[in-house]
Amino acid sequence: MGRDNASAYEGIRELIRSGAFQGGQPLREASLAERLGVSRTPVREALRRLAAEGIVELRPNRGARLVEINPADVDEIFTLRALLEPHAAWRAAAHVSAQALARLGELVELMDSAVAAGESALDELAEYNQEFHRTIVAEAHSHLLADALAVVVREPLVHRTFHSYSQEQQRRSQAHHRELVAALAAGNCDWASAVMRSHIEAARSVFT
Repeated sequence: MGRDNASAYEGIRELIRSGAFQGGQPLREASLAERLGVSRTPVREALRRLAAEGIVELRPNRGARLVEINPADVDEIFTLRALLEPHAAWRAAAHVSAQALARLGELVELMDSAVAAGESALDELAEYNQEFHRTIVAEAHSHLLADALAVVVREPLVHRTFHSYSQEQQRRSQAHHRELVAALAAGNCDWASAVMRSHIEAARSVFT
């Protein structure tokens, strides 16, 4: 059952991350269970977990739905990210492992290829970007910071950001990614923090 619970959680989160559902759309237990090949019980548990993270809303006698993000929420999400993620980058610069640095470099190359491929690779670009940011947060070695960002970061919004970027904005984002890797490799905490803040503010500008 524990494996089914984890599978259902990851499966639903991946569907949300990929943009399979729109904000406000109902998430039917029976439909999700059939789609993921599990029973309704792990789906129910997964929805409760996602509700605790602020991604899903559970309504009494009406079931679950994906939280709808309004413009005020978008602005607050980016404000909180601009506070938390630069701190994660600052901490990561002091702790980052050689293995993590290598993976971050690989992700930058994968994102470069996705940018070059154009619109057909936007989903892959968003996935690589999310792994890039998750890796930096993991290297900060702070479970409190990781938990806070898990609540703040709305992956459907991140996914939508990449579908809204112009080619110039994609190139600027990649320049930030490359500079972040350089700052982390140098162990320069202030540099890494400053680049991450610029990176988040640039993403915010897409929606304002």
